[in-house]
This record gives sequence, C-alpha cells and structure tokens, in this order.
Amino acid sequence: MEIRAARRAEAPAALELLLAECAPADRTPLAAGLLSQLPWSEEIAGGLFIADHDGAIAGVGLGQVHGGRTGSVWRPRFPGEDVDALGGELVRRSAAWLAAQDLGVLQSLVATPDGVAATWLQQCGFAHVARLGYLVWSDDHQALPVPSLRFTPVSPETSAILAEVIEQSYLETLDCPTLNGVRTTPEVLEGYREIGEHWPDAWLIAWRDDRPIGCLILADHPAANQCELVYMGLIPEARGQGLSGQFVAQAKHLARERSRARLVLAVDLQNAPALRLYANQGFDAWDERDVFVRINAAAR
Repeated sequence: MEIRAARRAEAPAALELLLAECAPADRTPLAAGLLSQLPWSEEIAGGLFIADHDGAIAGVGLGQVHGGRTGSVWRPRFPGEDVDALGGELVRRSAAWLAAQDLGVLQSLVATPDGVAATWLQQCGFAHVARLGYLVWSDDHQALPVPSLRFTPVSPETSAILAEVIEQSYLETLDCPTLNGVRTTPEVLEGYREIGEHWPDAWLIAWRDDRPIGCLILADHPAANQCELVYMGLIPEARGQGLSGQFVAQAKHLARERSRARLVLAVDLQNAPALRLYANQGFDAWDERDVFVRINAAAR
C-alpha cells in the first residue's frame, strides 16, 4: 500500500470516491468542479492523495486551498469500510500539504457524529471548536416585513466602514468565539468573497440615523436555486434592541429578488440567541457538522 499524490488520470475516479456520500445526481458535477480547481504540477494533482493498492484506489483524501489563507481537509473515503491507519495518514498528508502552502488556518467539517474522523483529525493536531447547524428558509411567497434600517451596498468609498463594522461585530461574538482574531479582517473578507457566486449587491452595510451599526453579506448558489446568508453582525451598542430580525428580512428580500427558492445559513449551535431568532424567522434545521481547526503557527 502506497499513499501518494494522485495523477491526472486517477483524479476523476478519486474525487468520485471522495464524494461517495453525495446524491448520485450531484456527485459527478461536484467532482468535475473540484477537478477544475485542483492545482497541478505537470501530471500530479496538488492536495489530492490516494492510497494505491496494486494500482487500485483503496482510499482518498484531499487538502483544498481557500481564500483568506485558509484550507480545508476533507474526510478520507474508502471503497468499503474505513481503514483506520490509512485514514489518519491521509489526513496527515492533506494537512501537511496545506501547511506548506503558507495557510494560517486549516479546518475540517465532518458529519455529526463521526468519531472515527474526529480521532484522525485530533491525532493530527486539530481541535474541535464548534458544532454548526445548517438552517434553511423556503420561500412561501408570503408578504415580508420592510426593514426600517437603511441597507447600502459596499462601495470602494465605504469598504473601510465595512471592515470596521465587521471588527466591531466580532466583539463578544457567540459564533465560533475561539476563532475570533485568528485571521485578519482582509483575510476574513477574502474568505467570504469565495463562497458561492460572489454577489456584490448583497454585501451591505446597515445604517441607523446615518451611523453604521452592522453588515449583511450574502452569496448566490444558482445551481442549487438558493442564496446563502454568509454573515450578519451588529456592533455591540446595537445589540439587544430587536434589530436582527430586520437583517434577516432584508436577506429574504434579496433572495426573493434573485428568484431563489431557499435561503440557507450555518450557525454555531451554542449560539442560543441566534437559534431563537432563526426559528422565529421560519428557518428549519436540515444538517449538522462538527468543526475542527488547526492553526498553522509557522505561516507568515
């Protein structure tokens, strides 16, 4: 058994195996999308590793680079049952490859519960930092409230205001608080920009009495017929005043204007106020993921 980087001819089958738990109709297009994003060194796929057993793929792992100097380690997959030693080694190789790309934060999202994957990650220096709940609002075409706050798209002239608002909104945050301050604000924004299809008109600053009090960032996912509420935040002085519902209402208006059937988001399941807000706003839970993170202290 040899663990090595995948060659070009092996990459499509390796990615299909990596996505084996996806619905069959989604697997091939998702694999094609991942294939197009792989960095190549001649015929070698960067970040994609296989366990080669006499020429057959006996396991696959992937380290994927994202914006904002972050990278993700995918859960290794096998044609049959998990192979413990190979799973741990595939995680190690994927993480090592990502660390060599000068990334500051490595992360992995795994299904809840998945004790096997958790062990592999923890053995490679990853720590469990949060459990995310994935929520969805399906547009029932009922009337939506009109926010009284003013929302304006971010422009070159107001980009510094967005950065300041985001920094303020992270103070005492209840969403993955252990990650607060790990990345710079420009890195955070670069990461947000990479999610889905970038939608500049849905990067908004919220104003009250001509003062910026928060921000709202959405991404579009046309192929899935949905929009994603990537981030919304209020500065500390504006919290506790019932304003968050207006941010959600604005997000719903944007999704409807885009003719999307759904609005989705992820929330830290320890964030009780946010969970109450989204429940009151008609969101339903559809999935959960555990978040594991490793900080690459050697990165610049």
